Amino acid sequence: MKIRTNSAGVTFKPIPMKCEAHKGLDSGD
Repeated sequence: MKIRTNSAGVTFKPIPMKCEAHKGLDSGD
């Protein structure tokens, strides 16, 4: 899954999952 970066420089996934959010959105899965 690709990780995108918004204008603020915050990395996040296109489809945020609750469990992923707890692990950290910076996980390169």
